[in-house]
Amino acid sequence: MRDDALGVIIPSLGRPATLHETLLSVLRQSRQPGQIIVSVPDDSHLAPESRQLAITFVRSETGLCRQRNRAIEALQPGIERVTFLDDDVELHAEYFEQMARLFAPHSEVVLADGKVLLDARDMSRAEAEAIIAAAGTPQSAAVKTIGPQLAYGCNLTVRRNALATLRFDERLPLYGYMEDRDFAFGCARLGAVMRCESAMLVHLRPTAGRISARRFGFSQVMNPLYLWSKGNYVTRRHVAWQVCRPFLINGARAVASNEKALRWRQFAGNCYALTLALRGRIAPEEMLRL
Repeated sequence: MRDDALGVIIPSLGRPATLHETLLSVLRQSRQPGQIIVSVPDDSHLAPESRQLAITFVRSETGLCRQRNRAIEALQPGIERVTFLDDDVELHAEYFEQMARLFAPHSEVVLADGKVLLDARDMSRAEAEAIIAAAGTPQSAAVKTIGPQLAYGCNLTVRRNALATLRFDERLPLYGYMEDRDFAFGCARLGAVMRCESAMLVHLRPTAGRISARRFGFSQVMNPLYLWSKGNYVTRRHVAWQVCRPFLINGARAVASNEKALRWRQFAGNCYALTLALRGRIAPEEMLRL
């Protein structure tokens, strides 16, 4: 079945083989999107076989938020729902069908994500496919309301009309840490945010193509403070924990773990972000200087 009202957007950077396998997962869906857009900096981020697929390729400056926003501009007029996927997911064959069953009867829903069966670093595609197969075929759409702080950016479906006023915040550079929370809070001001637990997927999370440890550590502290400054947090206590947690974890593991060097670099990024914040500078883009 072809769903001309559904568009899919996948930004990618430096992982052409992983991206291609994700595209094949999309193309195996029982409900096929009317448009699939891949947003990349240039052709070097695409596998040769991906270029042969019936997909729209958009060139964009590097950065998850920028790449998604450039792809939004390329959506066809008839698209009514847009699914944003990471380039490292494996979808259950009924994923889009289950999402359609959520949106059709629930006009109040603006944003929804699916159920991530497993989210593990450097999982193989074969392992992901086995997990999907073991999950079986969903018999009915199982949905629940969630807070915007729980929406998971590896898979987000939004009503097209919300994009008339919403975009991903390009001040969150590169990997765009916590961009999903920021976007979901914007959607929550327009309607309900839900999870379709019968729309299943696996997040593979290969390490290739990610940002440096120091930059990530910086974002762990700076980005929650930036979102707080925008009003995109539930409570002050919540944002305080989000900022303190990486200090505690990275500091402890920098002293006693088998990844001391990595954790020291993340801890250094944490400290730099906190130093800037204490000076009154809330600037996630400062990460690019590291």
